[in-house]
Amino acid sequence: MIHPFSQIETIAKHYRANKQTIVLVTGVFDLLHIEHIRFLTAAKDQADKLIVGIEPDERVKQIKGRERPIHPEHIRMEQIDALKAVDDVFLLKEASNSLDYWKNLLSLISPHKYAISSHADHLENKQKLCDQLGVELCVVRNFVPDYSTTSLLEKINRIE
Repeated sequence: MIHPFSQIETIAKHYRANKQTIVLVTGVFDLLHIEHIRFLTAAKDQADKLIVGIEPDERVKQIKGRERPIHPEHIRMEQIDALKAVDDVFLLKEASNSLDYWKNLLSLISPHKYAISSHADHLENKQKLCDQLGVELCVVRNFVPDYSTTSLLEKINRIE
């Protein structure tokens, strides 16, 4: 289910009160492809509930370039929400990558695990932050470059 950011803390508290484990995933998920589905399925295997935070359009432009995202945030949220592995989806509140922002986010949700893929940016910082907050950092999927959004866009551009 898609939720406003303001409700995600309450949802996470409800799960913990009901003794359900939570895994958090964050990402862009621009052009939904098989590796996204495999990654989210592997993340869901780590806990009872999978909560996915979607990067806002402004942040995607910062990290992927001015031509991205292909799909606006509301479409990306709807696509991720349609996957059976996903329990809850929300839009990340800020277009920020500061350590304080991520510390606040992880503290707010208090997931048992934070799932990433092997090519995640700032892996060492994420590990330190998770250790500090008592959240297990899980690499649940190895990067497969043939199925990245960037490689798919390159293939499409070659066809045109």
